Amino acid sequence: MEKLQNKLIGNFEDLNTHIYRQVKQMIWNKTLAPGSKILQEHLAQQLGVSRTPLIKALQRLTSENLVEYIPRHGFYVKKLTLAEMMEIFAVREVVEGVAARAVAEHATDAEIAELKAYFTPFRFNGEWSSEEKKSYLVNDQTFHTRMVEIAGNRLLFQINEMFNIYRFSYQKGLVRPPDETLQEHLDIIAALEKRDPGSAQLLAMRHIQNSRENIARVIKENGSLWGELEV
Repeated sequence: MEKLQNKLIGNFEDLNTHIYRQVKQMIWNKTLAPGSKILQEHLAQQLGVSRTPLIKALQRLTSENLVEYIPRHGFYVKKLTLAEMMEIFAVREVVEGVAARAVAEHATDAEIAELKAYFTPFRFNGEWSSEEKKSYLVNDQTFHTRMVEIAGNRLLFQINEMFNIYRFSYQKGLVRPPDETLQEHLDIIAALEKRDPGSAQLLAMRHIQNSRENIARVIKENGSLWGELEV
């Protein structure tokens, strides 16, 4: 009887986690857009579950600041202000710096070669086709995620995952032109290859700082978050 109860509890917890991940993915891919109200009954039907596991998922996402609950109105996908976006980038600046330092200190040669390989297909040519920009965007995003993974710090990974969700919820393309960021990536990789933790950390932080400053400028000029930065 006890084993059966434990199995039922485990299945229930698995369902809650499954729904949580599904809703999180919907925020990630903009199926649930920033600022939109989450229609619980409709979403529960769409996911094929009752409202109970959905509400638990929304509460968990609220604790992660991806969803916000407004009394008497319901749950909404979090819509970031400029100040909040800049705060996230400030945190990411630290995360990327610490990750780069750890990679320079502890990564294998093969792992650093993997990071370098994300940018070897690209050259400085001044003219980038739409397909080249899309390919660069994917490799850029993968590079930053893998660097944090290789660093081996679970907390850094969790913080980076949260940032990625915010980024993909808003971002339509590249934050800065490839010719501008490619050299920054290559400089970071060169520091990693030299096993220079201090330079790797400084260059990684400066790279994010440059993107943060550019985003702030674009938002002020266009009045929206990344809306015009399409590939």
